[in-house]
Amino acid sequence: MSPEVTRHIAEQEQRVANFVRNGYDTTQAQELLDNFYESHMQHIADRDRILGELGQ
Repeated sequence: MSPEVTRHIAEQEQRVANFVRNGYDTTQAQELLDNFYESHMQHIADRDRILGELGQ
């Protein structure tokens, strides 16, 4: 994971935790974090697929 991706995910995780701690609605913040996770997993899958195709 690139340092920038790691930082974005960590910052959003912290936002969600702060919202929870302060009693705020976390719906949108959690949805954004879930999108970060999903996008990252898709990126990894695509990368691995491409690397596999290049290795053949």
